[in-house]
Amino acid sequence: AEANHGRPIRGPMWRRPQPIRSALPEVPPFPVEALPDAFRGWIVDAARRMDTPVDFVAVNAIVAAGAVIGRQCGVFPKMRDSWIVPPNLWGLCIGPPSVKKSPALEEALIGVRALEREAGEAYEVATAGLGEGQEPPPMKRYTTNDTTTEKLGELLQQNPNGLLLYRDEIVGWLKDLEKPGRDSDRAWYVESWNEKQPRWSDRI
Repeated sequence: AEANHGRPIRGPMWRRPQPIRSALPEVPPFPVEALPDAFRGWIVDAARRMDTPVDFVAVNAIVAAGAVIGRQCGVFPKMRDSWIVPPNLWGLCIGPPSVKKSPALEEALIGVRALEREAGEAYEVATAGLGEGQEPPPMKRYTTNDTTTEKLGELLQQNPNGLLLYRDEIVGWLKDLEKPGRDSDRAWYVESWNEKQPRWSDRI
């Protein structure tokens, strides 16, 4: 290019183009020693049997345990303050299909599935003697898969300790949040993450 007085303009000194690296950075090994003693043997054995990384069983198991504990306890980050944090956890396992994420998820939910079976049996006993016209008690719930925030708010009123919302394919849930008319759902989930009181929903 020509500048004033006919002098050329020198461009910036560009470095030689470098190849684009497509490989992901190496993931550090999961700290197995950080797992609770009651979980460690089961999680390591399950990961070995499935030939899958320990991460996929461990992350799901810890999140599921937090959901079962729910609002029954909390952590006080400051010794002399009323601030309390419940064990509401988010977990996401990312990997190619070959790492068996879905079997690892189901293995991590074995304990929750057992609680659900017990709750179902207790509900059948509680409702067996009800006559017509009597309102059955709500069944104890531990999980939900596909729900609107309005319905989830109703379920949380019936289960104030909390629920585990789990999706085998997270992309489907994220796409649901992008649908027209569900703009407030994202804020609803973020606000629910730190809830210490029953979640009330008064929307129609």
